[in-house]
This record gives sequence, structure tokens and C-alpha cells, in this order.
Amino acid sequence: GNDVPVAVDDAYTTAEDTPVNASLAGNDTPSPDGGNVWMKLTDPANGTVVVNPDGTFTYTPDANFS
Repeated sequence: GNDVPVAVDDAYTTAEDTPVNASLAGNDTPSPDGGNVWMKLTDPANGTVVVNPDGTFTYTPDANFS
């Protein structure tokens, strides 16, 4: 049969003016064929995020956001 990937919500915190570098894949169950695709659906409200093809990302908060 076709096994599908299972995505689990992620949440991170950071100090003011401190970027977060992490992985979206750490708590997910990948597709057996390795065909997972990582993307953002919306932009964050208080900063920017770059999602990489391997599921890692960098979130940079707006200056002085806390």
C-alpha cells in the first residue's frame, strides 16, 4: 500500500533578536519513498522564515520583537 508522511505541529521560542535554526522533520514520520516536500503556507507575523528543501529552516524575528 501507499504509506503517507505524517506531519506533526512544531513550536519554537527564542530570545529577542535571536534567529532560530531548526528542523521541521524531527518529529514527523517521513514518506517511505523519501518524496517529502517542505514549504511554508503563510509568512510569520513578526519576522521572516526561510524553509530549505531538506526540512530545515531559519526564522529571523523582526528587530526588537519579544
